[in-house]
Amino acid sequence: MNRTSNNTLLNTTEESVKYYFTSIVLPILAVIGIFGNLAIVPSLSNINHEHCTASFAKLICSANVLVLLLDPGLDAISKLTETRHLTQLYEWTCKLHTVTDQTFLHWTAWCTVLMGGERAVFLFKPSFICSPFKAKCLATAAFIGVLSIDVHAMWSHTIDKIWGCYFDLVYPDFHTLYWPYVIASLNTYAPILFGIGIAFAVTVGISRQKFQLHSRQIEEDEVNLTFDRTEEAWSKCSLLILLSYIFLNFPLILINIIQFSTTALQLIDSKWKAQIQMADVVVQVLAFAHCSFTAVMIQLTAPGIRGFYRICYKRPKSRRNAETVEDGSEIMLKQCKQCKPGEYD
Repeated sequence: MNRTSNNTLLNTTEESVKYYFTSIVLPILAVIGIFGNLAIVPSLSNINHEHCTASFAKLICSANVLVLLLDPGLDAISKLTETRHLTQLYEWTCKLHTVTDQTFLHWTAWCTVLMGGERAVFLFKPSFICSPFKAKCLATAAFIGVLSIDVHAMWSHTIDKIWGCYFDLVYPDFHTLYWPYVIASLNTYAPILFGIGIAFAVTVGISRQKFQLHSRQIEEDEVNLTFDRTEEAWSKCSLLILLSYIFLNFPLILINIIQFSTTALQLIDSKWKAQIQMADVVVQVLAFAHCSFTAVMIQLTAPGIRGFYRICYKRPKSRRNAETVEDGSEIMLKQCKQCKPGEYD
């Protein structure tokens, strides 16, 4: 996200919306997201040694906390250093802010896609096993790849008199002219496009698994039935996070296309600059919303966490009356009728 100066030519309504977003909505989303993600990480830590998706979810929540903490913090430093005496510090803050924003947001995006991909593969090939160690290795590789691409923003961004923290328009070079397209293609467009395909695959896989569960006879191994329900819950959790990322970040594609198609005359147009600045605020709100709602979606759907999952699967329905016994995140069914005394002792 690009940081622009405060001198705009927005109309009264746009100025009011911008003030409402920056002064009220963003702080509220930041506070909710920070406390929500921090609260969910310990619960995920207790179960991430057992499940690959839990490891991805823990990494995503941790990255969300960093985004919600660093973004306002570096914004505040930028405001403090926006003086003539601290021009050099302001410029480096601009570069660091851009790289930090892009790196953690793009890393979260790729972790979300990898988590959905792991669920899609498992739903169609149950023999596939992704250990938490493999998940951490994939996430580390994704972070290194994202950082190696986004670090080039250090050379493409500078302080412009009109646009503030923006692409270097005075001394354009390879990084300024072409590297933004590389960043947008690999770290914005690609995750969203892959995410759409993976979300469709996970949706089909969940429907396929539910059909198999309904067609299964109750006499079959109940431990496997519990395992299938747990995997279904993790798949739904991954799907919700993936859909949230797609829908809340899809406007970024349109805004990037508009920015890249900006002509030389539009670059000096203050009204055009104001519109781009407003779009940047909207993108920031959507990014904060996704970071904040991720913890809520995990709390509602993830197994092993006291939330919606425990309410739904506390007493599974069956053709026979059953007694439900909870042990951690596992649910063991014990048939009561049509069994001889002492048969299950």
